[in-house]
Amino acid sequence: MTMIMNNNQSDYEARKQSILSAYESVMNRLKEQEQARMDNYYNCVDDYSYGSPWHREATALAEREARVTRDLKLELLDKGYNEIITEQSVLVDFDGEICAEGTRCGDYGSYFTLFSGGFVSVAKKQATFEKKGFRMGCVKRTYRGVFTGKFSKKGNALYDSLELVSEEIELTTNIHNLNTFVDWLYAQKREVAI
Repeated sequence: MTMIMNNNQSDYEARKQSILSAYESVMNRLKEQEQARMDNYYNCVDDYSYGSPWHREATALAEREARVTRDLKLELLDKGYNEIITEQSVLVDFDGEICAEGTRCGDYGSYFTLFSGGFVSVAKKQATFEKKGFRMGCVKRTYRGVFTGKFSKKGNALYDSLELVSEEIELTTNIHNLNTFVDWLYAQKREVAI
C-alpha cells in the first residue's frame, strides 16, 4: 500500500514539475525573443521591432496565456477539474424570470437589451428599475470543466465537459461582467447537445 502511495506521489510531483518546467521554458523563450529584438534595434539591424506596441502586446498576451495555462493545469492536477466562476448583470422581473443578460454601452450610458425586444437603461437606484417592472441583479454561476490547453482568438481559455454546478442571483445595481465567455461556451455546447 505504501509503495502505491509513493508511486502516486512521485507521479504527481513529476507531472507538477513538467507543468512548471513547460512554463519556465515558454517564459525563457519570450525573454530570448525580447533580447534578440533589443539587440537588433541597438545594433541597427532594424529600427521597428524593439519597443513596438504590437510586439509588446503579443509578448504580454503570450505571457498571460503561459501563466493561465500553468495555473489551470495545476488546478486540474490537484482537483481533477477546473472550477470557473462567472458574474453577469441581469434584469429580472417580479416573478424572478431573467428578462435580459449583460449590459451594453451606448451613446447615453449602459443599457440592457430585453429578450422580448426594447431596452432599459441602467439606473443608479433599484427603485428606478422597479418603476419599470424589473430588478437589476448579478447572476453568479459556477462551472466545472476541463481546460483543453487552448485559447480563443481573444485569449479566453477553452474548456471541455462544462457542467453548471450552481447559479444564484443577487440584487445589486453594480455592473458585473466576469468570464462571460464561459457562459457563452456553455450555452453553445448545450445547443449542440440538443
